[in-house]
Amino acid sequence: TPHARCRLKLLKSERIKDYLLMEQEFIQNQERLKPQEERQEEERTKVDELRGTPMAVGSLEEIIDDQHAIVST
Repeated sequence: TPHARCRLKLLKSERIKDYLLMEQEFIQNQERLKPQEERQEEERTKVDELRGTPMAVGSLEEIIDDQHAIVST
């Protein structure tokens, strides 16, 4: 019947509309999260710069007191 076909077209259009709304929300969320990711990357870079590169890798053998320890390489 013509009424049923129109109803099916309406349901299909509503489904497409819902999908497009979900897609729009996803894009908005991604745009909102992007600055956070960039900030985190900048912070990671700063921390890496402060750490520097290790001169040598060693093992802590024994702690003698607060100022002294035995380290082997």
